[in-house]
Amino acid sequence: MTSTIKSYIKPLTFRVPLALAAHRRAKEFQQHQANLTKAKQVYFNTLAVYAVNFYLRCMGFETNLASPREAPRST
Repeated sequence: MTSTIKSYIKPLTFRVPLALAAHRRAKEFQQHQANLTKAKQVYFNTLAVYAVNFYLRCMGFETNLASPREAPRST
């Protein structure tokens, strides 16, 4: 990207509140992982899903995150 184009691009920030329920679900999924690195990845990926869900709902999209899901299993 050239410096001219970069000068027109403004960073976009969007704060996403993550409820304790999201952290609890992330911990629940994390506990199914034996590998600590994988467990951390699962935890943050779960929070990312909640964040994207919040953003999509703010944008007017319907989501089905509330439907029950099985925790991912360690591979």
